[in-house]
Amino acid sequence: MPVTTVCSFVFAVSVGPAVPDSVKTVAELMQWAKANPKQASFGSPAAGSMPHFTGVLLGRAAGVELTHVGYKGGAPAIQDLIGGQIPMSVNVLSEALQLHKAGKLRILATTGPQRSPYLPEVPTLREAGFDLEATEWFGLFVPAKTSIETVTKLNAAVRDALKSKQVIDGFAKFAFEPVGDSPSDFAKRVRFAYDRWGPVVKSTGFKAEE
Repeated sequence: MPVTTVCSFVFAVSVGPAVPDSVKTVAELMQWAKANPKQASFGSPAAGSMPHFTGVLLGRAAGVELTHVGYKGGAPAIQDLIGGQIPMSVNVLSEALQLHKAGKLRILATTGPQRSPYLPEVPTLREAGFDLEATEWFGLFVPAKTSIETVTKLNAAVRDALKSKQVIDGFAKFAFEPVGDSPSDFAKRVRFAYDRWGPVVKSTGFKAEE
């Protein structure tokens, strides 16, 4: 039974030193990938993750065959990105943000419906010319037989906590945005995610490893 969405976060489409400095936009990145098919790959924190399928959709939207390289976590993917082993990567924004500011990688776009408040100067994928967005979230669930009264109390308590400076500041360290919605709105979010990403996963033929 859904209680509430706790927070949401977006991804960053980043490039490392394997991509020429002349590539400034996602459109230029896709053109470069098309012209260099042997280098047309991207990393993600894990096979089967939303960044994995976001990269797949980006390649499809651009008409480019991008080879996915799945890692066991965001840090190894970023390490190979800045080391030049992979040219591009799709990661949780917080994993790439400080390295972008330090000039060790370049974030060309973020994946949310609007620009990230943590990186307002960088366009969204839609602004970059691609009809694509991806926002992930963390939410609170309880066992299905939990009483409505308990769910209501939990929802109110979490929503109150999400307004506290301590929580807001804590989330900011990870570029997370507090949400706090109703159980019914959270249920709609879950259904939307299932309907949105289910067909994408099936179309790739991806199977989760046992």
